[in-house]
Amino acid sequence: MSIRNAYSLKPDVMDAVNELKEKFAGFDGKLLLYFASSKYNPETLSAKMSEVFPGTVSMGCTTSGEIIDGMPLLDNSIVAMMFSDKIIADLSIQVINNIDNEKCDLEEKFKGFEDHFKTSMTELDVDKYVGIILIDGLRNSEERLMENVCNHTNVVFIGGSAGDDLQFKETRVFANGKSYTNAAVMALLKPSVKFSFLKTQSFKETGKCLTATKVVEAAREVVEFDGKPAVGAYLEAIEASREEADKLFMKHPVGLMFEGEPFVRSLRTFNGDSIAFFCNIIEG
Repeated sequence: MSIRNAYSLKPDVMDAVNELKEKFAGFDGKLLLYFASSKYNPETLSAKMSEVFPGTVSMGCTTSGEIIDGMPLLDNSIVAMMFSDKIIADLSIQVINNIDNEKCDLEEKFKGFEDHFKTSMTELDVDKYVGIILIDGLRNSEERLMENVCNHTNVVFIGGSAGDDLQFKETRVFANGKSYTNAAVMALLKPSVKFSFLKTQSFKETGKCLTATKVVEAAREVVEFDGKPAVGAYLEAIEASREEADKLFMKHPVGLMFEGEPFVRSLRTFNGDSIAFFCNIIEG
């Protein structure tokens, strides 16, 4: 077996990581990718993961709910995926610091990738390399950081934002025994096998269109849709009252349509007549 999944619901971080160790027993891992509830002490968790799986590169982040095959959505758990060298021939991990600053050290980290693989990031074969990136989810920096990544390489980086069980206080990313905030962890992988990208879709288009005509980009807030107060325009589109709308955010997000596919932009909360989102929506 080249990939193995495991999870633990044990509340104590030591017990949880030891249970993962038991479930991964006999598996020679090259990379350990894990996602954990923010209830676990982040420093202890990352250090323990590195200690229990020596010789295996590890990376992960905190979450708001955990997902693993064959199980319903989990809470207060750790889920993990282990890859062997039959899947990954080589890899390098870099941690980008101060991601809320436009002058973060991304270029320095890409230089680390280039030194490891002995190839310029602009010359890497996109059919032979792939990247993973996990980002502190409370810095409102994902779009800017990903634009910067795309300006430096054609290699596709997939990933997501760290959560903190919807507390909106502090999210963490993990790499090789350490825990970071205001940071992103990147892995550049050279798989041993061919790979492709699979995108699933849980939503369909309603045919109704909202255009953001007034936004506060820094706050990820839409003030107006189609010249009307954003909340009122949204409620009219989904035919719901304000009292019931916050229960419908998950069922009725908005999305950018591209080549017939919706790319979801999730609502976070109503701020008066404006709507705060989990991601950036630009005017127009």
